[in-house]
Amino acid sequence: MDRAEYERTYPKYCKDCKGKGGHITFSPDVYFWECEKCVKQNICPRCGEQTLDEMQKCSDCGWDRCDNEQRGLPEE
Repeated sequence: MDRAEYERTYPKYCKDCKGKGGHITFSPDVYFWECEKCVKQNICPRCGEQTLDEMQKCSDCGWDRCDNEQRGLPEE
């Protein structure tokens, strides 16, 4: 899915984390910060609905924190 298609399909994605659910850094170790505007409020970063369960999976669009493949807005 390209960037334009993602934005058409998920118009309510979180603009703060770009639909990823947080921010990842890789040095010196791997760290994942949950997004304050969506994930911390149980709002799906991809579809924008309040449908995240306790495992951080969306029952609406299927977003999953553990799924690294195309998790957020594709890079340009």
